[in-house]
Amino acid sequence: MYRLLKISTAAIAIATFAQGACAQAALANDVVVKQVTVHYADLNINSEDGAAALQARIDQAASQACGGNPAFSSNYQMAPVFLTREYEQCRASAVDRAVAEVDAPLAHVAANAR
Repeated sequence: MYRLLKISTAAIAIATFAQGACAQAALANDVVVKQVTVHYADLNINSEDGAAALQARIDQAASQACGGNPAFSSNYQMAPVFLTREYEQCRASAVDRAVAEVDAPLAHVAANAR
């Protein structure tokens, strides 16, 4: 996994199942890695408001990197439970990694409050 933490940005590198690939391909471990950069230089992440704003940005980026709402996938009708579970696992993992990379105490508190 790449470590891409800089002073002004945190990067979320996420392994996601290829959007548009069928559930069988996903079961065969075919993955696409997407990366979304979350900028936070404009935030005071040591304040409650700043940490909450950072968490919202991380949540949005994780959703985007994991392919968005699985119900909009062309394969959703074939495997809704599988696609939803994979999306939720991807998203949770991405958020956890991003919060760990930022390593600010209030960012951890905001992440645990969700």
